[in-house]
Amino acid sequence: MSNPRTSGRPFSRSDVVATATLGAIVAVWTIVDLVVSLTSILSNRDVPIRVWVDDASAALPLPTGSAEITLTSGVAEVSDMPPFILGVVASSAVVRAAAILAVTALVLILCRNLARGKVFSSGNTALVTGIAVAIAVGWFLTSLFAQMASNSAVNVLTDKAYSSAQAPVEWTPYLAAFAVTVVAVAFRAGERLQRDTEGLV
Repeated sequence: MSNPRTSGRPFSRSDVVATATLGAIVAVWTIVDLVVSLTSILSNRDVPIRVWVDDASAALPLPTGSAEITLTSGVAEVSDMPPFILGVVASSAVVRAAAILAVTALVLILCRNLARGKVFSSGNTALVTGIAVAIAVGWFLTSLFAQMASNSAVNVLTDKAYSSAQAPVEWTPYLAAFAVTVVAVAFRAGERLQRDTEGLV
C-alpha cells in the first residue's frame, strides 16, 4: 500500500528540472545584477538612484517648441556621496537581491518536496509561510531603503535645500504575500485532514 504522504506526485521529474533551471537563471541573474549595481554604487560616480519629488515642473523639448510636464519621480545620477548615504544605497540593492534569492530558494525546495510526493506536511506549510514572509518583509525593507536612498540623493543634489517626496505604496507584493498566506492556510488544513484520515485507517 502506498504511503498517503508520498503518493500522487503533482510534479514529474521534468517539471522539477524545468523549475530548477528557471530558479537557477533567476538566482544567477539576481547575483550578476547585484554585483553590477554594487560596482556602480561603490565607485561613487554617477550612481543612478530612483528619487521621488513633489510635482516638479520641467520643460520637455519638442521639434516645434516645448511642453511643460510634471514630474513625480525619476532617476538621478549622484556622485561623491558620504559613506553613510553610500551604505544606504548599497543596502537597498542588497536587501532586494536577498529577498529575491530567499523566495527563489524556498520555492525550489517546495517544488522538490512536491516532486517527491510530499504535499501536506508541516515542512511544506512552513515553506509556504516562509515564502509569504520573505515577500512581505523583503519588499517592505526594499521600499524602506529605496525611500532612504531617495531622501539622501535629493539632499546631496540640492545641498539639503529640497526634500524628497514620499514614494507611493506598491500594493502588488503585499497582495502576493497575502495570496501565498492563503495557500499556507490551505496546506495547514490539508495537513490536519491527512492526519485525521490516517487516524481512521
